[in-house]
Amino acid sequence: MSANFQYSGSRPSSSGSRSSSSTSATLTATGGKSSITFWVRFEPLTFAVFPVSPCQRLTPKNLRKLVLHARSKGASGFPQLTFPVWRLFASEHLASGSDVAWLMFHACMMTCGTNPDRLSELECRLHEEANRGGSSAQETVRNQQSVDLFTFVIFLYMQKINAINLRRSHQTTSAEWPRAEGDASESSLGGGGSGGLAASLTASAAGKCQDEQTHVAFVQENLRELLDLLAESDAYSDNVQLSREAADALRLLLAGSDDGGRTVRTVQPWNPPLRSLASAISNTGCSPPSISQELGAQPRMAASSGYSKVTRSFACRPLATWIIANLGQNPLGVQAMMASSTRICWPLHSDAPKPRGRVCSNADKAAAPSDKLVLLHAVSRETVCRAGGHTCDQASLLAWRCSDSALYLLTPLRSASLHKCARSMVLLGACSGTLLVDQCSDCVVVAACRRLCVSRSVRCTLHVMTPNQPVIGPGCESLLLAPHHASFPQLGRCLRLCKLNKSLAPGVYNRPHLLTGAAVDGHSVTAASIWRPMHPADFFPMSVPFQFSESEDSEITCLELPPEYEEAVQVSDGPM
Repeated sequence: MSANFQYSGSRPSSSGSRSSSSTSATLTATGGKSSITFWVRFEPLTFAVFPVSPCQRLTPKNLRKLVLHARSKGASGFPQLTFPVWRLFASEHLASGSDVAWLMFHACMMTCGTNPDRLSELECRLHEEANRGGSSAQETVRNQQSVDLFTFVIFLYMQKINAINLRRSHQTTSAEWPRAEGDASESSLGGGGSGGLAASLTASAAGKCQDEQTHVAFVQENLRELLDLLAESDAYSDNVQLSREAADALRLLLAGSDDGGRTVRTVQPWNPPLRSLASAISNTGCSPPSISQELGAQPRMAASSGYSKVTRSFACRPLATWIIANLGQNPLGVQAMMASSTRICWPLHSDAPKPRGRVCSNADKAAAPSDKLVLLHAVSRETVCRAGGHTCDQASLLAWRCSDSALYLLTPLRSASLHKCARSMVLLGACSGTLLVDQCSDCVVVAACRRLCVSRSVRCTLHVMTPNQPVIGPGCESLLLAPHHASFPQLGRCLRLCKLNKSLAPGVYNRPHLLTGAAVDGHSVTAASIWRPMHPADFFPMSVPFQFSESEDSEITCLELPPEYEEAVQVSDGPM
């Protein structure tokens, strides 16, 4: 079988243009239309939000206290928040332990664009200290880490999207609540187990992380409050000012286009329209010329956004109003991709007529690697294989509602989401970010990833190599955790491009961090019914059933196994 997709031509661009122009709100000023359009980034709210209702103490009041507390600590708290300052605050104000504080801190480091080489070096140092048996040495390494204060506050605030809100759930979801569907992936969540009513509530709320419309609604409802948290002055005063550095931190949540979304020329996340706007008004020349020239010709836009050349800051309320007025659909998101992007086709392996799944990508439109998506939707009774290529390399994979299928994506990925998949086998090359397994049942997942996050999944077998503790959310039952057991020619390349050090294998796959249904707490749930390690007698190496070229076959990589599994392989009959 060929290890490549076959491509069909992209759909006519006119439909995509109509979709973008009809859904993207624009601001009209004297002299023409605005070229600035904002949208909510898909990746952070999908992969950076923990699949659990946030801690009740993670309130806007406490987040405001965090900003003031960090500023009072001088260089150790502002502009870069160090881990010791955050750990102390989390202990005193959020009643969170050191492990939970580090879990959130490290997740923010992964989300905010930290250099992958820095993350890889950090993981190697922590691994070395763990082997030496020195927990205090590990804390020393953690204490040297820092993140941008404003970015971290936004990251913490994003967790609010999973807060239980009965009124909003009734208005924004079409499913009944409480829901008792017959779907295999959800049938066992309501009875017994670890979650109870709290898990049901969390399951209803946490599914919103996959919904782009909910992302937009969340920003529209909470942007003003979020900007007030980042403001320099008192949030209750009449003149609430937001510094350019604080506005720049919104790159974690928002992205934009410089031509109203008619064509996708994405402003890079580290240089968002807000910063370009301020630079253009201040004549600093830091923004792209097209943005600077147009904003210079439309001074009324500066007044609309609330930016002042004198104070070099934004007025929070006008800025929030201006962003919301220009907030539209993500032209690189799932909905736009399914409507107008390139569709990938593959041969059918069954003569029986049946509905075909959808496999599509926005690689032809994505300007930044963080925007590249590959979607496998409703693939049923199919075998899909991909080994490298521009379409999938460094993309975020979304495998949604796939069933009775075998998915082989032997390519380096940015992140991956397996949502409502059933009775399927998924083999991934490597993920430089998060592998999210949500509402899956009876699946086998094989991957190397920086972090594994599982929620509301039952009877799944997870063969993973991860340098960080897996996160298991509420609603999970009968999970089987085992070391990575597949070898194929592209594995070494995938690990190198994802900055995952193979010397860290087998990783910490068997030390998951459990989350309850109400708050982040790793000690309040009995793990016996949630997960267990695979017995060595049941462990077999996996053979990839494809032929590769001679150049690819010359570099087959195998990851190190724990001694007990290595011994079991030696006495076994061979690959399954």
